[in-house]
Amino acid sequence: MEPSQTYDCFAILGRNTETPLWNWGIWSSIFPFVDTIVARSERGPTTIRCFQEGMGKFRLGRMTWNETGHQKWTHYSPATKGVCKSWEFVGMEAWIPGPSICEKDESPPDVFIDLHGGMGKDSSYTFLMLALAERFEQRHDVGKARSFLCAAGEHLESPISGRLKQRPWGIGDRAHFSDTIQDFYHLLNFKITFEIDRNPRLADFPWGWEPFKL
Repeated sequence: MEPSQTYDCFAILGRNTETPLWNWGIWSSIFPFVDTIVARSERGPTTIRCFQEGMGKFRLGRMTWNETGHQKWTHYSPATKGVCKSWEFVGMEAWIPGPSICEKDESPPDVFIDLHGGMGKDSSYTFLMLALAERFEQRHDVGKARSFLCAAGEHLESPISGRLKQRPWGIGDRAHFSDTIQDFYHLLNFKITFEIDRNPRLADFPWGWEPFKL
């Protein structure tokens, strides 16, 4: 893939409250804010990847960005309320279009959405990011990104929000590149878990994010 394509990234980090973002009752009020952005890509369908522990033989199957797809991975949705009690949510990625199309096109996604829980020393932090390819982004998308993060922030304690402009998908060339936007969660989690002994700040975000007021 072409790592030099640049992105406008919006992110929020905060402590979990009693009901996490991956609960269907919460997530169902958050994801619609970016429906029109996701639907605008003409390169191919969205692919959702979800990582959970304790699922046993239960399989999520193919998932895309719609109500049916989100009900498959969220907890206590109409599709999972009878089976999700033992699940431990790790993370969810949405690729628009999916990774196989990105590889075929040799071009990273138009939109990338990342949700991860269990972060920090006490596993109490949740992270949500929306990354838009700048060639794909439209002016009103900033307002939609703000609404998306604001809706998530209503269910997080002491949230921190930031924006990172003109960030390449990765560093290097097509054959060998690293520090991709997809990797950002891992870099941030390492930072707040092992390198600081206080509540995280936006200055702790790798790559130099600026404040993004919600």
